[in-house]
Amino acid sequence: MADSAFQADRGEPLASDKSSAGIHTPKIMKALGAAWRSNLTDQQTSIANTTETSIIPAQGAGISADLFLLAIMNRSVSDSDVTIRDGTGGTVRWKGTVKAGLQAGFALPPEGALKQAAANAPWTAQCSAGVNAIEITAAFVKSS
Repeated sequence: MADSAFQADRGEPLASDKSSAGIHTPKIMKALGAAWRSNLTDQQTSIANTTETSIIPAQGAGISADLFLLAIMNRSVSDSDVTIRDGTGGTVRWKGTVKAGLQAGFALPPEGALKQAAANAPWTAQCSAGVNAIEITAAFVKSS
């Protein structure tokens, strides 16, 4: 990838480090360095019922968790609809059917993350069918 590569969604040039052998970092992430990286984290959760379950815990007063990666693996023998909310009983932000034995979800650049509506609230997942093994990995950026 050349130094003049552009982000498709914004038309902004990507910053690059020639010693990184083709690894490019968006300008905002490079400018913030370790401060940006310290705000990125992930959480892994297993669900084996139809109860709304926290997949990202509340981050504390004034802090939101903006979701940029969601990977859902259905290890059950039956399909399940999975609903993701940005707070307990909150707004549905993603819903999809995860076929038995398959994976579903999304990945966005961290700066394009789904913004959490209210600070200090958990992200939750709920399955539509009694399943015995849904594995969810969620990556998020903390913002205040």
